[in-house]
Amino acid sequence: MWRSGGFKVKCFDDIDQLVWEKLICNVCYSGTCAVTERTIIEVIEDPDAWRVASGCAAEAFSVAKARKIRLDFDDPVAYVRAFGMKIPNARPSMLLDHMAGRMSEIDAINGAIPPAPPQSASPLPATK
Repeated sequence: MWRSGGFKVKCFDDIDQLVWEKLICNVCYSGTCAVTERTIIEVIEDPDAWRVASGCAAEAFSVAKARKIRLDFDDPVAYVRAFGMKIPNARPSMLLDHMAGRMSEIDAINGAIPPAPPQSASPLPATK
């Protein structure tokens, strides 16, 4: 049905892979865009905002790898940058919620990473 409607469809045998690949992108952009009140391309182009955003992606990636989650990429920063470049003017829902004065999903998205690291992981400063 989705393909016949013109959508590009990718199927996953491993739901954890789907969840974590999406989570890594959301962790990268949602909080950073909301805090800075910037679109995705504005975050990518700002060195300070990008350092935080890409750091969040790298931390989430390291947690996924430590948990033995299969991912289709080895470079989380390149992955989230490529994803962001497909939707440069997007405003994540967390930013829209912030702009409208609504509660956000920050605890569910970025907050999911700090409790997740294995005991051997280093501190996760970007996602905290």
